[in-house]
Amino acid sequence: MAFNRKFAFTNDDLRVLQAAFDLASADLKLGADRHYLRSYLASLVFEIAAEGETDAAEIRSRSVRRFRRGHDPDPPVPPPTTLPRLAGHRVRYPAGVRVYEH
Repeated sequence: MAFNRKFAFTNDDLRVLQAAFDLASADLKLGADRHYLRSYLASLVFEIAAEGETDAAEIRSRSVRRFRRGHDPDPPVPPPTTLPRLAGHRVRYPAGVRVYEH
């Protein structure tokens, strides 16, 4: 089964995407009450399919990896030495922001 490169999916394609989404949701333990996170996961599934992937298991594993890599509710902030600085400006972090340790 090949996906249409015009970003149009057939009913068979959508069944594959639904299976990949259901498996990925179960892997990530995303219940029906986690609407925002499930929407984000669905966008990853469609993005991977639009890149040409047709295997539900591969779409599931890639979407889970991308989800875990791209969704951290409290991502760490790089240390000040790696942040770009404007001349004469000091880097200030809001209270409670995590910073990478060296």
